[in-house]
Amino acid sequence: MSFPALASVGGEINFERLPVVTSISLPRLSTTPSFIQLSSNGNAVPSPGPLSLDFSALTTIGGLRVQEVANLQRLGPFLHLTVVNGDISIATNESLTDLPAPSSTVTVNGAVNIASNPALPTCSAKAFAAACSATGPTTVMGNKVDACGGG
Repeated sequence: MSFPALASVGGEINFERLPVVTSISLPRLSTTPSFIQLSSNGNAVPSPGPLSLDFSALTTIGGLRVQEVANLQRLGPFLHLTVVNGDISIATNESLTDLPAPSSTVTVNGAVNIASNPALPTCSAKAFAAACSATGPTTVMGNKVDACGGG
């Protein structure tokens, strides 16, 4: 799925229940006041292959939910993300192994939850969370045990 010219969206962006999706590209999307949600994707049998994402121009979003995306191995990078006016939730993504920290501090006007991603090293989850200045609670737990712990 590619939306090469889309630069802004006024409402929520949902990519849900897409069992064979392997690419979502919004390379010029810079802002949306609502959530970007990816959930219950990539769960076809056999697996459709790894999901690649391109949200590289994002600066301001209303929130981010990434949950139960079976074929997502890498989430990011969010090189230009500066403000999230809501929560960030990255949870229950069985194949997620890489979550690069944003290149600068992201103001999160809400909570940050990175949990139950069994292949995601806890060090990676903690580095991403540390790059977020959140007004709500920050939770990192149930990710892959490594030198930074298991939570």
